Amino acid sequence: MDVYGVSLPMSPIVPIGFNRDVAWTATNTGADVTDFYREVVDDSTSPTKYELDGAWRALEQRVEIFRGKGGEVLATDTLRRTHRGPLLRTSEGWLSLRWTALEAGDEANAFRNAARATTADEWYRAMEPYKAPAQNFLVADRAGAIGIRSTGRFPIRPGDGRGDRILDGRTRKVDWQ
Repeated sequence: MDVYGVSLPMSPIVPIGFNRDVAWTATNTGADVTDFYREVVDDSTSPTKYELDGAWRALEQRVEIFRGKGGEVLATDTLRRTHRGPLLRTSEGWLSLRWTALEAGDEANAFRNAARATTADEWYRAMEPYKAPAQNFLVADRAGAIGIRSTGRFPIRPGDGRGDRILDGRTRKVDWQ
């Protein structure tokens, strides 16, 4: 593989770059791809369950241990998740976050395959598994083909589709479709 460009630290991918035949870059779409949900939990300081559609549902929990250079424990923290995503304690209660970037995609393989493309069309086909974060990808090839495509996962919200307010986490009626 003969590719140059911008890479992410500790990552083998080149999200902005070029090879001998194709050059690519990206800009943010500016799309609203996150939502917050106010959750009702069973314990305000150390919850294990959250209310959903009139029933209690167990939170996913994972204990994280942070260690120093000598292996000593510096801190521990419990990460909690609802079916929508991570749970955050705020001064106004518990909020869960749904964000397209937290949902599985195959971005690394998409970029690896795209780096081998010889035409703009091949590049876009290689990027089909790409889901997040939503980006505008611009591509040009040696033959003079130039393209721009807004690529990624975008939420389909119920009702009026607004994503600029905190939603009621007690019901699935506000979940993305």
